[in-house]
This record gives sequence, structure tokens and C-alpha cells, in this order.
Amino acid sequence: MTDFLVNPDPKVVITDADVTELSLLSFHLIVIVEPDPETWMALPGDNMGEVIDLFNMGLSAELDPENDIYLNDENIVHQPDEIQYPNLLWVRYLADDNNFFDEAAFSSNATFRLSDYDDFQHLGFYLRGVKQSHPNWKVGIVGGMFEDDVIRIANFISEIGFPTTVVARQCISRNVFVNLDELMIYQAWLDKYRITGNDFPDDFDELPED
Repeated sequence: MTDFLVNPDPKVVITDADVTELSLLSFHLIVIVEPDPETWMALPGDNMGEVIDLFNMGLSAELDPENDIYLNDENIVHQPDEIQYPNLLWVRYLADDNNFFDEAAFSSNATFRLSDYDDFQHLGFYLRGVKQSHPNWKVGIVGGMFEDDVIRIANFISEIGFPTTVVARQCISRNVFVNLDELMIYQAWLDKYRITGNDFPDDFDELPED
């Protein structure tokens, strides 16, 4: 998962560390990011729902301080002493009622519904208030898409001044989703070859000339 569509801010930490090295309970604030429904759709297939269910189960389990992964391994980093449980912020989109991570985010302390990529104004008001009240908080970012929406949100939060970490193991890659812009290009590619009657090339990159 390194083919970024959005360049990460150099101050954002992106880690592949497992739970024994970096637990989600070591953050003060966990931000769960939904993919933009106008850009991404789940790949069709019977197992896609299972993939999302497994992600939600894994994320919910790691956010549970009573989970066996914490109770049975005293070496795992626990939550900071000053908080009992990480605060959860769920970032979703206005146009989407079919969120992928609602199961894991059902107990979130705050929810922000964005209209598009640049609609960060109210989210910024909230986060700057949190920063003013809790200047030492550390933020962990999870969700999807790892290479796109997650990095956008991480960059924004880092700019506010929070130490920000993207926890890659709890992110979903764009490889299991379809980019709708690419889908439309592909459909136009197919339609043009059907209309012209030309043979289909072997490589999708060989797009027809306009």
C-alpha cells in the first residue's frame, strides 16, 4: 500500500507496526475515515461484504481495552494515563448513507459529514478547539482509502498541529475498491471500440485516440 494518490505531509507518520508495537489505545484520538462515495465503490463480489465485516470486527476489537489482545500480553502499549479510552471521531460524507465503517464507529464521540474533499471548515473548527484544550494529544488515523482519503485527512490534522499517525494495518487499500473516474474512462474505452468495430487491445493502457 504505497501507491499514494495524495502525497503525505512529511510530518505525518505512516506505520506498518503491529498491535504489539503500536496499539490504537496509545492514541488520545482515533479518526475513522470513510471513503468518498463519489470517487470509490466496492468491487462487486460475494466476499466484499465479508472483507468490510472483518475490517469492522478487527477495528472494534483493537479499540476494546478489555480485549484478550491486551489482557494476555502485558507488553502491548496501553492508553495514555490521562484518558480511559481513545476519543473517536468519524469522518463521513453527506452523499453517503451506506457507510463501510458504521459498525466500528457507532460509539464515536463526534461525527463530521463532509460534502467534498475541501469541506474541512467545520472539522477544522472542532479540531482546533480540541487542540487548544488538549495540546499534547496524539491522533491515529484509520479507515479508507489508505492512499487517498486517509492521507487527505491526516495531512489536514497534522497541519493543525497534532502529532498524527496513519495506522496502515487498520486501513483499507484502494486495491479492493473501484475508482469511479477510472471506471467511466474504462466504459468509454469499451464503448468506443464497440462503435468502431476495432479489435480490443490487450492492454487497457492503450486507450483509443480521440
